[in-house]
Amino acid sequence: MRQPDASAGVCAIVVLGGYGGDFTSLPATSKLSTETMVRMVEGIRLSRQLPGVKLVVSGGVAREQEPSVAQLMADAAAAMGVPERDLVIEAKSETTYENLVEVKKKIGSAPFILVTSACDLRRAMAVALRLGMKPLAAPAAIWAAQVYPAGMSWSDWIFTVVGDIATPSTNRFAYLQRAYHEYLGYVWYWMLGRVG
Repeated sequence: MRQPDASAGVCAIVVLGGYGGDFTSLPATSKLSTETMVRMVEGIRLSRQLPGVKLVVSGGVAREQEPSVAQLMADAAAAMGVPERDLVIEAKSETTYENLVEVKKKIGSAPFILVTSACDLRRAMAVALRLGMKPLAAPAAIWAAQVYPAGMSWSDWIFTVVGDIATPSTNRFAYLQRAYHEYLGYVWYWMLGRVG
């Protein structure tokens, strides 16, 4: 989503949390995981294009005795210039399903922009739709597009894939783990009736 549609009646921009920790010696912008920070930056970018629309941050406590991930996200957003009056914190949830159940209590079924990592977006959108919500997808952390850009020729694509297979890296293992997590998570949510 490069430019949100101001006529869509969007009531909020919802950013789903990932991970963060209350490292007291670090600034607010360094307390979030890379993935969560990228989501926050996308949410803030969109909120600046829709003045007056609330920025809802969602995520519960990741570590006992620490603030919620949502509070850490709100602190980072405030440090980047988002007025506190425009922030809404949902700090009870621990999963994507719980994120959206709790967010629905705050925004109802009005249209909203849903920001999460591109790899998580399919499942998050399916949950929101199953809950009767009206999400508009706004993917963040679209890493694949950096390596495999739109319009790439088949020969370049094959050469890149073969090169990736021939040179293992820890990043690729991390991406593979996230892909498995998402595929299995979708199947699990389907079995529980949380997605259609």
